[in-house]
Amino acid sequence: QAKIECDDQNDGSCNVRYWPTEPGEYAVHVMCDDEDIEDSPFMAQIVPDSGTSRPEQVKAYGPGLEKSGCIINKPAEFTVDAMDAGNAPLKIFAQNVEGEPINVKVKNNGDGTYACSYTPTSPVKHTVAVAWGGVNVPNSPFRVRPDPQLTPLKSPLIVVKTFMQERRTWSA
Repeated sequence: QAKIECDDQNDGSCNVRYWPTEPGEYAVHVMCDDEDIEDSPFMAQIVPDSGTSRPEQVKAYGPGLEKSGCIINKPAEFTVDAMDAGNAPLKIFAQNVEGEPINVKVKNNGDGTYACSYTPTSPVKHTVAVAWGGVNVPNSPFRVRPDPQLTPLKSPLIVVKTFMQERRTWSA
């Protein structure tokens, strides 16, 4: 049996980590009211650490991973910096609260960094998981809630720009 740690996120979700004691196949049961949720148990194949990757050294950051501030129907961008993380595959998975997958575009910049983006289409919570060599990077998964009030016509940048243009008109 693996050591398990569960952190309530106070938003209807939780982060769960577990530490298997040996390689092999593990059944991960996710339960609610003493019943497995749909599709549980989830099977996880645990392999020995190859020692060639360091997922704890990966940095994932940018507006597309912040709790708020994303705009519906506009690309939410973020960067994954794996320059100090060794050699491993990057895997990014995103879904909305209904469990619908969200397409994430990933561009390898060729220098150990990756430019990533996805487009939220509704004002519901989205979860973005970033893994390096099959292991979540620090702070992953990221929980993002696109703001229904932020639209391209109402963004603070445009309001400030409009104010400055009006001000220049008055001072001219």
